[in-house]
Amino acid sequence: MGQHQATRFDGRQHGASAKNHRSPLGLGRPRRSRNGNCQLAKSPQKVTADAQGNWQVRIPTDKAGGPHTITFQGKNKLTVSNVLLGEVWLCSGQSNMNFPVAKGASKWMTGVVNEAEVVPKATYPAIRMFTVPQKVSDTPQMDTEGSWVVCSPETVGSFSAVAYFFGQEIHEKTKVPVGLIHSSWGGTPAESWTRKDVLEKDPDLRPILTRYDEGLTQRPAYEAALTAWKQEQAASPQTKTPKPAEPSAQPATSRPTSSTTA
Repeated sequence: MGQHQATRFDGRQHGASAKNHRSPLGLGRPRRSRNGNCQLAKSPQKVTADAQGNWQVRIPTDKAGGPHTITFQGKNKLTVSNVLLGEVWLCSGQSNMNFPVAKGASKWMTGVVNEAEVVPKATYPAIRMFTVPQKVSDTPQMDTEGSWVVCSPETVGSFSAVAYFFGQEIHEKTKVPVGLIHSSWGGTPAESWTRKDVLEKDPDLRPILTRYDEGLTQRPAYEAALTAWKQEQAASPQTKTPKPAEPSAQPATSRPTSSTTA
C-alpha cells in the first residue's frame, strides 16, 4: 500500500487532498485550449488547457484540516465543497484488500467477524473513502467513475475492510483527516496492474504479452459461444453442455492515469 500524493476531483463535495505541499489537481476535458483559474482559500492559480483540453494545476496546501472549498473558474464555474487536507492513501491489491467490512450479496462477502460492533461505531467525518469501479481496458484511462463519501455507518459496509481499519488507525493516532482510495480486484494477476511498456522491455515478461494478444484474438469466438450457451441454458436448464472456457489472457485493469501518482 503506497501513499497517494494527488487527487482528481470527480464529485462536488467531500474531497480529500494531500497536506503541506503543492497538490496537482485535474478536472474535466474542455476539448480545446482554454484559460481558467483554480482557487483554494486565498491562493488563486491560473491554468491553461492544451489543444486536447488536458490541464493540471498545482496549488499550495496548508496544514491538515478543513473543510475548504475549491473553485474552478473558466467559461463555467465549478465549486468543490467540504474538502479536507490530510493524508491520502491508495489502497490496492487482490481479494484480501477487496474484502468488505460488512456482509454482502456474494458468498465471499462474509464481512468482518465483529461487523455488528464495528459498523455502528464508524462515524468518522474526517475519513473520506473513494472506491474505483472494477473495469478493464487495453489502454491507460484518463479518468474513473466514482465519488468521495464521508465514512459513516451507512457508507463503511461496502468499503474495503483492510483499508478502513488502516485509515481508522492513522486518523486516531495522528488526528488528521485521511482519504482512502480503494482500487483492488480479487484474483487479478500482477501483470494486469503493470504498464505494457514495462512488460515489453523485459525479455522474461514478454511471453505474458504474447499470451495476452492470443487471448484477444480468441475473445470474439468465446463471446459468441458464451452467448449461445446462455441461451441454451435459459431454454433448457437441464442441458449438460459445458460452459465455454474463457481465453487465458486478461486485459489490464483500468485506473486513472492523468493526474495521479503513487
